[in-house]
Amino acid sequence: MNLQQLRYLCAVADQKMAVSEAARVLHTSQPGVSKQLRQLEEELDIAIFVRGRHRLLGLTPTGKRVLTLARRVVAATNSIRSVSQANARQKSGDMRITTTHSLARFYLPEIIKKYSVHHRNVRILVQHAPLTQIPAAVSSGAADIGVTSQVESGSRELTFRTCRVTPRVVLTPRDHPLTRFRRLSLKAIAQFPIVITQPGSTNRQAIFRAFEAQKLKPRLVLSVDDGGVVKACVEQGLGVAVLPAYAFDSVRDTGLCALRADHLFDPSTTAIVLRRNHSLPSYADHFVEMLIPKHA
Repeated sequence: MNLQQLRYLCAVADQKMAVSEAARVLHTSQPGVSKQLRQLEEELDIAIFVRGRHRLLGLTPTGKRVLTLARRVVAATNSIRSVSQANARQKSGDMRITTTHSLARFYLPEIIKKYSVHHRNVRILVQHAPLTQIPAAVSSGAADIGVTSQVESGSRELTFRTCRVTPRVVLTPRDHPLTRFRRLSLKAIAQFPIVITQPGSTNRQAIFRAFEAQKLKPRLVLSVDDGGVVKACVEQGLGVAVLPAYAFDSVRDTGLCALRADHLFDPSTTAIVLRRNHSLPSYADHFVEMLIPKHA
């Protein structure tokens, strides 16, 4: 017994026992249909059809039960095929990601590179936005996924899922006096000018929180909106900076030193923002899975 035989049985029943019409619908030959139906009866060792001299008259009581089961099998098979076809359609399309300049520059490229190896037909659109605008972009549907460093709670429309927690480091030019400290202190950092990200960034908030807790005041000399610009300013000797460790690349940033500072500043949290009760295409689901550690 095979699926083709069950399809032929259903088709003949749908065409009121007209085998020729069933063959036409199935795009095959009448003898082929008749042969498969006889083989089905022989394999099951039952009479499915009431036969006349040259045509089928109807179904036997047993044949009616077989037809009912055959229809279920064919319907289930069609459902499986539909799932497969839908999945195939979801292997291509646009995926819109809204995030900050710094996360787009330092965090996402490596993940996107790995993702693109398996999803060559997905076009990734990365949009920059301030932290405060990322949730709104996702909830309005302007973005499929948000990547942020600011986790909110209590939202009815959105869900925030932590991707990773990264310690912050102090970036200095090479041979800077701070590189000679075995263990950094905020008091030592406060002696030097600091290049900082603009108001509203979680990085800036972490810096101010730490200094205020020690009743110290940082010497702010320059405020910029991009971590890459912060690093460039530090390399030019304009000051030192505090950034998440993922912003430092020991291979590329040869003019900088990254000094451990996890005992001084709160770590940086990266999270994804998704709409509640909203299904993403399978290719976007895979991207989300790559962002979130397996143990999370």
